[in-house]
Amino acid sequence: MAASTPVNLTYKTCRKLNKKVLRCRKYLETSENLIIYDNPTKILCVQNGGLGNSVSREDILEIFSQYGCVQDIIMIPRKPYCFVCFDNCDSSLNAKKKTTGYLLREGIDPSQNVVLYPFFVSQAASYVCPVTDLPSGLVLVKDFITADMEHELLKIINFDGDSRDAGSSLKHRQVKHYGYEFNYEINNVDPRKPLKEGIPEICHEFLKQALDSKLIACMPDQLTVNQYLAGQGIPPHVDTPSAFEDGIVSLSCGSQVIMDFRHPDGRCISVLLPRRSLLVMCGESRFIWSHGITPRKTDIVSLASGGLTLVARETRTSFTFRKLDVTYILHESVHTIWLTENEEISHDLFTAIFVLQVYEQIGAHFSDTRYKPWPQIAQFLLAQEPGSLFMDTGCGNGKYFGINKNIFEIGSDRSEKLAAICRERRFQVFRADVRAIPVRDGAVDVGLCIAVIHHLSTENRRKQAVQELIRILRPGGSVLIYVWAKEQEKDRCKSKYLKENKQPIQECSSPQEPSDSKQHKELPHGDDSGQEELSMMCSNDAGVKIVSHFTPKPENNVEGEVSVSAAEKSKIADTGDRGNQHLTSVPGAMNNRFPDTQKTSILQVHINRTDFKSQDVLVPWQLQKARVKKGQQELTNSTSSHETLHRFYHVFEEGELEKLCAGVNGCIIEKSYYDQGNWCVVLRKM
Repeated sequence: MAASTPVNLTYKTCRKLNKKVLRCRKYLETSENLIIYDNPTKILCVQNGGLGNSVSREDILEIFSQYGCVQDIIMIPRKPYCFVCFDNCDSSLNAKKKTTGYLLREGIDPSQNVVLYPFFVSQAASYVCPVTDLPSGLVLVKDFITADMEHELLKIINFDGDSRDAGSSLKHRQVKHYGYEFNYEINNVDPRKPLKEGIPEICHEFLKQALDSKLIACMPDQLTVNQYLAGQGIPPHVDTPSAFEDGIVSLSCGSQVIMDFRHPDGRCISVLLPRRSLLVMCGESRFIWSHGITPRKTDIVSLASGGLTLVARETRTSFTFRKLDVTYILHESVHTIWLTENEEISHDLFTAIFVLQVYEQIGAHFSDTRYKPWPQIAQFLLAQEPGSLFMDTGCGNGKYFGINKNIFEIGSDRSEKLAAICRERRFQVFRADVRAIPVRDGAVDVGLCIAVIHHLSTENRRKQAVQELIRILRPGGSVLIYVWAKEQEKDRCKSKYLKENKQPIQECSSPQEPSDSKQHKELPHGDDSGQEELSMMCSNDAGVKIVSHFTPKPENNVEGEVSVSAAEKSKIADTGDRGNQHLTSVPGAMNNRFPDTQKTSILQVHINRTDFKSQDVLVPWQLQKARVKKGQQELTNSTSSHETLHRFYHVFEEGELEKLCAGVNGCIIEKSYYDQGNWCVVLRKM
């Protein structure tokens, strides 16, 4: 609750107060790029009144509503300030006078007091106020349709009368599908089950206009209509990379909105989508940047004069058009991935498809199988000093929290699904990339990173992860790292992972940890109907396309490896590229070009509970789709009630983890060992 007592006079001396005000103003102007005005504006930026200081929207509203009509309060994730929007300048001026130096909350000592310092702002930060610089691959066309067309589009959408297979009501919005249904339980589309109702004819006119204008490369075949009431939004996400082609189109009707784009490296860009505008996401903006809408009832919008104004949101209906990537099939056997070692975007996309997206789909199922801490990891945690700050990077469902009751615990995970599970269990967990941890240097006493680094696709990326783990440690602090070992048998003793091979395959088991659950069904590996080769090709200009073709089951080859015949090579070559006989332009791709020289590698789909034949593999996870919500019809066909997904792993050879860590400055290897099919090190920061 907000404190009801203002700061006392001894604290609020003129000299000390002015000094603090100047220091806060300098921080906002230099670090946050805010423009502070001396003359009153309707919008106040309240330093120390943000989520970063554990201040809630209710706290701020209780204080500032005393001085006038507060139209909106905008809280920014991880920021120490917020924006308070009044309906007139007199109210904001009165609020500024009365709350400068206001003691909101007392700390254990004066240095931990939360004191408010409001400032008049004319320009908000880029993640609050829309900017003109757009993420790469993003195109925004204003007034793409007429007001009459907008009226006709809204008239044909009837959420109340929707049938069950096409329309539904989600937690934060109404939704209706055309062409194909997007299944939010698995974040994917089944191309074998088209809906009776295709994309409405009225949409074809402006879609053809977009096609003729080369805004899109092919005509969409799937439409999702979302209706957002004022105050509703949608969490940051990337539309399922494996389900749709490059090029996603969104038409905004009924209201403007600000859409927030976030890059894995921490960059944030807010884009104003005006009413009747068309947004096209291709390339990097489609696959790398996440996009979402912050739930609030107003948007801060820049004026042509350079100032700010507050625009109320109304009911907004978005029409999102996509083209199914029918070449991606979820039960492939072998994937051939074309990756260029120096092309970060290709590896970002690869990780998005074969790591991040998989964990978003299997998160709940994965969590159900992970509840038993490993003894040596628990021993490491119990040995830490009381009062230590412990961070688990890649914490999964948080099963290593609570082992040592005498330390403070925080964690991060790249999967929003797993991070949400942790937050439901009241763990302090945020979403972050192991290569860009949003924690200041030297803040952590002890770290943990279990079964994370082996998901990174290059040695450079794995090294970056170790560097980040060391950066956040204080001098003398230590971190324990586990990675999956290629050697699953050591000193003639098989790991538990191999010992549990009672059937040919246990597809729901995790490679780095023995499954805690014994209730999972087993599935034989392979199929007599043949194997599929999936090619992912990445161009120098960041264009990315996934394409596949079927090949006969390999004969006289190493198990699981693909042999491509001359006839099959010609199928790919027929798509034609000057400089590359095998991989060229692909039908439906966004005019991609491919590099003349590429690093090509065969990624085998590993047979679970068997020895590894190579270091870079795809590991199956059998998702139990029959785990449906109460009230829904249960699936009876065992073959249709499971879905096999694949995660990428780089399994480490003996000595490889130590060599990787030795290349990181500022740390020493204190201990290294082998634990049940994993290579492990304890690093200490020098």
